[in-house]
Amino acid sequence: MPGGPDRLPLPQGWGKVEAADDGLVTVDADGVVVAWDDATQAVFGWSSHEALGRTLADIIGAPAAVADALADLARSQPEATGPLVRRRVCLAARHRDGHSLPVEMTAWAQGDKPLVMALVRDLTAPLQAEAAMSRLAAIVTSSPDAIISEDLCGAITSWNDGAQQLFGWAAAEVIGKHASLLVPANLADEAARLTERVRRGQAEKNYETRRLPKHGQPLDVALTISPVRDDASRVTAVATIARDITEQRWLAGALDESIRQLQAALEAAESAEERVRTFMENAAHQLRGPITGVHMSAESLLADPWQPDRQRLLANMVRGAARAGQMIASLLRAARLDQGEHVISPAPCDILGICTDEVDRLYSLAPNLDIVLRADHVDDARPAVDAETVREILANLLDNARRYAVQRIWVTITVQNAIVEIRVADDGPGLPNDLLERAFERFVTVGDHAGSGLGLPIARGLARAHGGDLFYADGAFVLRLPVNADEAAAAAR
Repeated sequence: MPGGPDRLPLPQGWGKVEAADDGLVTVDADGVVVAWDDATQAVFGWSSHEALGRTLADIIGAPAAVADALADLARSQPEATGPLVRRRVCLAARHRDGHSLPVEMTAWAQGDKPLVMALVRDLTAPLQAEAAMSRLAAIVTSSPDAIISEDLCGAITSWNDGAQQLFGWAAAEVIGKHASLLVPANLADEAARLTERVRRGQAEKNYETRRLPKHGQPLDVALTISPVRDDASRVTAVATIARDITEQRWLAGALDESIRQLQAALEAAESAEERVRTFMENAAHQLRGPITGVHMSAESLLADPWQPDRQRLLANMVRGAARAGQMIASLLRAARLDQGEHVISPAPCDILGICTDEVDRLYSLAPNLDIVLRADHVDDARPAVDAETVREILANLLDNARRYAVQRIWVTITVQNAIVEIRVADDGPGLPNDLLERAFERFVTVGDHAGSGLGLPIARGLARAHGGDLFYADGAFVLRLPVNADEAAAAAR
């Protein structure tokens, strides 16, 4: 019969499941195999036809002590007991192909016959599983990551060394306590939602959040949370692996900041390059006019040195050269301001006297204009400002007013609250609203009387280099400068 004879009855107390999982072999008083089932064949590799009639020791290489015990048990009376009766013995057996395998054998006498039945179980898989579990336990214990498990009620059931290193609590301090002790109060709802999803069987991988250590500030951590299932695939617990990512986040933030700064530097470089290109183009355009005039006048004089317009052409050449020289000086001034090369030397000075000098100079250039100078709260005040800077700015503003004024120019000086303010207005058309700021850009000109387009930008640059500002408001150009020498010097630096 394939697979050997039918199984003989098992002793009372042996379960059906165990009998079904294990091999069953029967030997007589001489240790000869008389029954060998399919499960035993699966364990040792020998078929029943090969095993029947041979001794068990010969087939599986069982130790002599085991073979003798089986034979003694078979020769004994049913009520007798031997060393293997209802006992389990582990031994190294031999498979049909020659490899060694660990087995467990449990034997007993069968009724009044000189036979012994033995249940045989292959221990290879259980021992491998046990070894794997031991290795897993060692890995969990020694892992640098925090590995924590909790039951479905949220109570912590395991806590490895990594968890102690990360959070500061020893296992004895947290086992049995609710896992919420690791959660910052403001993240309680988030943690509850995470746990609920895992309890429903969903895993969360590398979820970045924050958790509380025993001492100190909350930590940035990445959580991998997994459901633990039983043999019936029911979720019975929650396992969490937590990794400290504080340094990782800091590095990521530092990298982002470096990239941002690099991008800003690149944009600034591109913008500076564009400004330089625009500056050169505008400068060339502005210089082209006077240089062209000088060139044409010179060519005309070369063609006929004694022509009737000789004096006019010479005058044109002088004016063109002067204008070009002034333009070049202004360009150099603007370039030095860009490089921060303007030196501010604030010192107490007669601000009213400076303004009076500049107004007198304007009278000599435009005697037909009525120029009104007003001083409010000045008296004998001697604010600490850079006198030459104030003169240069005021000269720019007055020259600009002279070009556009119809009959009158007003200059008002005020020293109050540590600020000196000079306002220059005229009865001309004033600045349109769309040019209130553009008028301070280089080479932007307004109207038929426009100059080089550098006067106002240079004046504002000088004011800001002094720690003040220059702007247009209520129909007047307004210059404001700090009168504190330390503030002005610090602003200049």
